[in-house]
Amino acid sequence: MLFIVLMVYCLVPNSAIGQDIDTTMQKSIIVTDSTKITSDSTSQEIYIDAKSDLEKRINYTAKDSAVFLPNRSMLRLRGDAMVDYGTDKLEAEVILFDLEKSNLDAAAIQDSNGTYYGFPKYNQQENEYFAKQLTFNFKTKKGVINSGETELTEGFYFGEKIKRMNETDVFIQDGFYTTCDAPHPHYYFGSPEMKIVSKEEVLLDPLIFYVEDIPVFIYPFGIFFPNKGGRQSGLMVPSFAFSAGRGVIFDDLGFYWAASEYWDMQFTTDFYSKGGYLLGTSGRWNVKDEYNGNASFEYGKTRFNTDEEYVTAWKFELDHRQNLTPYQNLSANLNFSSADFNRNTTANINDRIRQTITSNASYSMAFDNGSNLSVGYNREQNLITDGHTQNIPVTYSIPNLTMFNLFDKDVTFRNTSRLNYNQQKTQEINSQDGLLDTNYRNEERKYISHTPSITFSLPRIYNFNITPSFNFGVNNYFRRQTKSYNTQTDSVENEFEQGLFTEYYYNYGVSAQTRLYGILNLGESGLKAMRHTFEPTISYRINPDFSDQGFGFYDSYFDQRLDREITYSRFEKDGGSHASSSLQQNIGINLVNRFEAKVSGDSLDNNLELLQFNLNTNYNIAADSLNWSDINTSLRTPAISFVSFSGNANFTLYDEAPILNDENEKVGVERINSFLFENNKGLVRLTNLNLSLSTSFDSDGIKVADSFGQDNEQIDSTETNSSLGDRFSRRINLNQEERDLFGECNSGYQPLNVPWSITLGLNFRYSQPFEERIDRSINLNLGIRFQLTETWKFDANGLYDLLEQKLDNTSINITKDMHCWDLSVRWYPTGFNQGFYLRFGIKASQLRDLKLEKRDDPIYR
Repeated sequence: MLFIVLMVYCLVPNSAIGQDIDTTMQKSIIVTDSTKITSDSTSQEIYIDAKSDLEKRINYTAKDSAVFLPNRSMLRLRGDAMVDYGTDKLEAEVILFDLEKSNLDAAAIQDSNGTYYGFPKYNQQENEYFAKQLTFNFKTKKGVINSGETELTEGFYFGEKIKRMNETDVFIQDGFYTTCDAPHPHYYFGSPEMKIVSKEEVLLDPLIFYVEDIPVFIYPFGIFFPNKGGRQSGLMVPSFAFSAGRGVIFDDLGFYWAASEYWDMQFTTDFYSKGGYLLGTSGRWNVKDEYNGNASFEYGKTRFNTDEEYVTAWKFELDHRQNLTPYQNLSANLNFSSADFNRNTTANINDRIRQTITSNASYSMAFDNGSNLSVGYNREQNLITDGHTQNIPVTYSIPNLTMFNLFDKDVTFRNTSRLNYNQQKTQEINSQDGLLDTNYRNEERKYISHTPSITFSLPRIYNFNITPSFNFGVNNYFRRQTKSYNTQTDSVENEFEQGLFTEYYYNYGVSAQTRLYGILNLGESGLKAMRHTFEPTISYRINPDFSDQGFGFYDSYFDQRLDREITYSRFEKDGGSHASSSLQQNIGINLVNRFEAKVSGDSLDNNLELLQFNLNTNYNIAADSLNWSDINTSLRTPAISFVSFSGNANFTLYDEAPILNDENEKVGVERINSFLFENNKGLVRLTNLNLSLSTSFDSDGIKVADSFGQDNEQIDSTETNSSLGDRFSRRINLNQEERDLFGECNSGYQPLNVPWSITLGLNFRYSQPFEERIDRSINLNLGIRFQLTETWKFDANGLYDLLEQKLDNTSINITKDMHCWDLSVRWYPTGFNQGFYLRFGIKASQLRDLKLEKRDDPIYR
């Protein structure tokens, strides 16, 4: 059935035959003498006698000769002849008009070597056709084409003899369709007898599929299909597979509904004889310059074998873009799914290992006064635990307002108000009596935030940029909590008070920044100079203390287990703690170092940034202990041509001590106000380190590895690009050459050329927040690609855990380009998703379903 559908899709009627050739009446001038014109180029216009059926102006050209015989009403053109008749245009080596009988004949001719040239080329509107010989009668609307061909839907259609009986009916003898552009196609669909009724139906008797001229499939009965053009509703051809666990599998069995020119839908079914079913529906819509999008929904019950229970699987996706007005826009990209949907229904490795899905939606509106209103929706779902976090922010912002000038600088004011709603669902696993108990906890947060700000800058003082700042914020909450310690249960209890409560905060400060240079001149060519740029920034910022219970932002309780007073934010359940719980007077230090080189070029010198190293920390003057924050560093090498290196590290200056309960048992660890060097533990201790190193080199040299693990190779087009006329000429004049079985015509020894490339990446992660807790990982990424011949390609990627000494996410791909066919094998040798997929089929996109497949993966195993 698949071959039948494909054949009908391919053998669409030739519009050069199925359309009328316009012949309208005009006033004529009668030509009375025989005229022969011989020159390099001839261009004339003629008018035909009113007795003729052809009474429209005809423009023609011919390089060799143009002969008009009025007594016989015939016109003969020779040598790159061209006739332009209204919307129709004909080119050929020889064109002959019989104006009395209303006949037109065009043909190619042979040279002394027997090669045909000057094939008739017929253009009608946007369509182009080639033929070996063409005959057409303008009066009866009948015509015959011998060895005709045209390009249709990314393929080629040709027939040995095409006969047009009237304006709608066409008979074709030995008609063929293929997407192979070889002069002698490697495969094609054919039918010895075919009739096409324009815009009605196609009749075939029989349908045959050929590979290398060998018929491999035949449908021996006469069949017909509708032929109305454009999108058509109809059944979708499924694919088949067999699985030991799921039985017989039918994929994508369904119906396509072309509802209108603006939207369509399709309904699909995946059926597993022993593993359940999956129903799906999807739709698309598109109204130009207004809105477009697509949506899909899938639902089913599946299992991997008959010993398991059915699991409900569902998935919903929506992508929509709409311009409501020039000032209002709406967009949505939503993804919702059951936790095990991908693992139970898809064989795609990227979908199967995906752990999270995200959803985003937004509405924005701009007002004439420059203010903006936006409503958003953000959601992240964990496909492993089925937990999720979603947030609905509503934001209104006003444009910058100039309040006044200070030192010839504008002092501007800006405010943004935002309503935040956050809902979180998390999984909790408890162990009691050796049994695991899983449940979910739902939390909601909602508050309104206002963040006005005033910005201005001062004139440069010597070589320093001085920037003062003032930030102010107000949050409105709809509840506040009160915590207390229950001595009977040894637990902390929460009580909530409903209402409208306010939390405000502010801070202010100033920063100074400058830039220093150090230059080392090395010569006049090659590496000419080195430059070190040092950009120190020192800031001072004050955050007032809002922990006093008089503000109502913070409260405290005594925890008998820890034997200490605990201070907490009364709005922490709704995202509070914006107001500082202690006085902070922070001195910030940020040091930026850039190392650059000046290299001479062909015309201009090039500046290359070799290394950038940043360091920052803070010192809180107002704190009674632990004044220094962690020291944060980062570095990167942006311009080194053969390697990419980046990293960041955090250090602490303070020592730590255990937390003990009343029974002198250790219940935790905390930092203490004692420097490491005071206890002979060094100056600093590393708490976090991340390093990334990657490079790439191939048979042509070393390259930067800026996209490790990504396949940037362009996919070849379906076939070699060639014009329709060139293909037609090569097919007609094709001479089968004898194969050089014994290498007598071989050019001799050729050096072996195997292009190859290797990509390496090393990632190191080290975390030690406390001395007794260390987490680390070292992963090696490896990618190898080589091309054994022009058509054989090999590609392998993998990740090796050097600590666990195991291989993860490994894939090996082998492809064979067979001109209009391709062979591909993908193998996953390790992990839960190990298996393989083999495909042999036609390259052309419209015939991708014509394939042979073999697979072994968790879905089809």
